[in-house]
Amino acid sequence: MRTLGIDLASQAPKTAACAIDWRDGRGTVAILRVGLDDDQLLAMARESKVVGIDAPFGWPTSFVAMMARHHSPSHPTALAIPPWFPELRDSLRFRRTDYVVRESLGRWPLSVSSDLIAIVAMRCAGLLDRLEVRDRGGAGPVSRDHPLPHQVVEVYPAVALSAWGLAHRRYKGSDATSRAVLGGLVKSVRDLCPNLSLSRESADLCSASDHAFDALVGALVARAAFLGLTTPPPEADATIARDEGWIAIPHRGSLRLLVT
Repeated sequence: MRTLGIDLASQAPKTAACAIDWRDGRGTVAILRVGLDDDQLLAMARESKVVGIDAPFGWPTSFVAMMARHHSPSHPTALAIPPWFPELRDSLRFRRTDYVVRESLGRWPLSVSSDLIAIVAMRCAGLLDRLEVRDRGGAGPVSRDHPLPHQVVEVYPAVALSAWGLAHRRYKGSDATSRAVLGGLVKSVRDLCPNLSLSRESADLCSASDHAFDALVGALVARAAFLGLTTPPPEADATIARDEGWIAIPHRGSLRLLVT
């Protein structure tokens, strides 16, 4: 089976994808590319069993409701927008899954409603629609009419790296320190997942591009989701996860278990 990781950006030049084939007790990086448009991503997704996308799958429910009320104040069902206070601010900025990530990582993810990541989410919304994803919480199958991909999950590479006990800060950028951290991360992933086959060319690309590396991590998290090694939304959050999206957090230590 094949898993695909996509590090989505607002434009094609910084968008990367990594496809890993899993067979005979090995995981082999079959494709690793940077600079992909929507049609190329969709073609790769439709050849994969599980797809992990590094981008928010939705917006906070309270933010969507507030914008709808603000946009149509004369609508008969419009409600008054409540007075401003910190809890309201956070509920408009962050999704339920972001609160869970904060508990796990100790910091907030980028806010899809108030940061530039919103542009990436807009592009992601189009991809999810074309893939006929109806449950943004990561449940499969995606659609009865499309056997592949079976499952599309939201990934957050920094959270996955943290769960695997690896460095998850200071690896993005072009300065010498970031490049050194990134090179160390590539080595650590290979050490912890020894049956992962990564060509010299792919390893060099991951060491030079955090976009390529994040795509690799996305493909690994997609594999973890397929094996049931990620934490699904609890029953109480299942409904909101279908609308807002849910970040697939891999189990701690699960990187060693991806090749069985």
